Parts: sequence; structure tokens; C-alpha cells
Amino acid sequence: MKRVPFLSLSIALLLMTAPATAEDWREVSSDYYYNADFVFVDFWTDFIVVETAQWEGGDYDYGLIAIDCDGWRVYGLGSKNPDGTFDVYDQWYSDPTTGGPIPNGSLVVKMANRLCPMRDSLPMTELP
Repeated sequence: MKRVPFLSLSIALLLMTAPATAEDWREVSSDYYYNADFVFVDFWTDFIVVETAQWEGGDYDYGLIAIDCDGWRVYGLGSKNPDGTFDVYDQWYSDPTTGGPIPNGSLVVKMANRLCPMRDSLPMTELP
């Protein structure tokens, strides 16, 4: 029987028990990103839901938005809590203050242009 060196075995066990990181941040601009691991199509609206991060005043501001690829609109859904969960505004879809047309030349346009062509291949689920 071949002996496995202790260091190799230890590293292998460490890698097996290490939690996988679930954040694949993609740059939209030098201070605006979206989490490619948190992009899905909402089951009820068919909108793309995505976690965003924007550098503001020495820290990142995390949010959750929905992109309506057919109507070319964007909705602010809520913000991220310190524990990693999201507070989703109950009336986000019907409240006119949470959404509107995607502004021309905005960072959301760049993100929508990347994500909307992929909509049919994204996972479909319900909002958290």
C-alpha cells in the first residue's frame, strides 16, 4: 500500500471542508458590480433579479434590483442586511417610486445588456 504524505492529506482534507465562496462579483464600472452568483429570473414576474454593489463613501452599498427586459424598466427591491439576508420591499412591483424606465447611458443599461440576453438560461426561482 502506498503511503500518502501527511501534508498532502492535510491539505486535501482542508480543501474538502472549506466552504465555497458564493460571490462572483462582475465589474460594470470601476465602482459598480453585480454578483453573478446571485442572478436569477423571478418566477412570478419573469424579471431578472440581481444583487448589486456600489462603492460609496469608503464602503460598499449592497442592493437588490429587478430588471424587466421586455419593458426596459428597473425596480429597486431592497437592501442587504448585515447577516447576508435581504429586506425586500413588499410593494416593490406596484409602488411607482421603486421603479422606472432604465435610464439611457446608465450603469443599469450596461448590466441589462449583459444579463437580458442570458435570461432564458438563468435559474428561475422566487424572491428571497
